[in-house]
Amino acid sequence: MSTEFPSSNSIVSKHRASNSSFRKQTKRMNKVIIFLYRFYVLPIFGIGKSILVIETIGRRTGKKRRTPTLHNSFYTNKITLYSARGKNADWIRNIRAQKEQEIFVYKGFKRFRAKTIFVDEPEEKIKHLRFFCENYNGAKFVFGYNKKKHKDIFNTENFRLFAQTLEFVQLVPT
Repeated sequence: MSTEFPSSNSIVSKHRASNSSFRKQTKRMNKVIIFLYRFYVLPIFGIGKSILVIETIGRRTGKKRRTPTLHNSFYTNKITLYSARGKNADWIRNIRAQKEQEIFVYKGFKRFRAKTIFVDEPEEKIKHLRFFCENYNGAKFVFGYNKKKHKDIFNTENFRLFAQTLEFVQLVPT
């Protein structure tokens, strides 16, 4: 039984493999999600509990960019986003390019401005990833985490290195 983490069929692995067909599907799906979110169709069905839409300003074009992202409240009790592509994700680059690092957030039926705080400490990233894997069923699809198969994965060097490649962003409403 293989204990690779993240597993090869997980969402994170597909993003990192630069699979162009997967990226095209994701782009199309994101457009549909944003459209349905803006007309309050998805929040009616409770999708706002796991997906929110962030609005950033494009670093080159200066245009508004909307991106649906998965979010959770980790042990810090702050809304926390993660980027499977790490620092290469466009929305991460757009936030970092802004001087004030403030974004507009659509969460369910609520809209608010939020200041972004990047989690840069290596040990904090490990804590966030471990908490996500241990406490959320979504870790199965996102990382391919299986409690039985990966029970000792948290103390391995592979897990530590993988946690360093992710970007965690905490949102503080302003």
